[in-house]
Amino acid sequence: MNEFFLASNRSIAVPVGDKSIEVKQVIMESFDLFVSCAEPIKAFLKDKTYSDEILTELFQKHAVQVLAMLAHLTGIEYKEILELAKDQEDFIKLIHAALTINAPYFIDKPKEPGADHKARMRAKKQENPWFDSFQFLISMGHQHSEIMKMSYGAFLAYTDAAVKRHNMAVYHIYAPHMDQKGQSKLKKELKID
Repeated sequence: MNEFFLASNRSIAVPVGDKSIEVKQVIMESFDLFVSCAEPIKAFLKDKTYSDEILTELFQKHAVQVLAMLAHLTGIEYKEILELAKDQEDFIKLIHAALTINAPYFIDKPKEPGADHKARMRAKKQENPWFDSFQFLISMGHQHSEIMKMSYGAFLAYTDAAVKRHNMAVYHIYAPHMDQKGQSKLKKELKID
């Protein structure tokens, strides 16, 4: 999915039988509900492809979570989703679409060396990281109501962009007071290209 797709919170239509089902991106205001069913799916799919065989195995091992995720992302009742599951090929297409459109959640970015330790240290310092993330975006000009309407992918992209902007501002404040070696070190620490 490209940046404009994420930023505009678009959905995709999946042909299933004689109808078309709209699959949506998860939005921040319902992220907690989504995560409760999606986390076991994410764990199962870690480092796996979305082949038909893998997705069939996913449904066999985590049927309740898959049904809940699809209900959440499509707005369709469980009974109707169970009916759709009878046609395995179409049902697999629906699962694949839900995973693909929500790839920012299901596919982790590669971690930098030492990232696990840094994340644990930040987690110890922060009791409310979501509020901190929201406040950071608010300080960059976003409003709470618009953040809650963002897709998770757009939320991540805006947060990354805001961090880059913040880091550039920090660099431009401190770099003039440093020698070349200090500037290079600061660039590396702030991850500025």
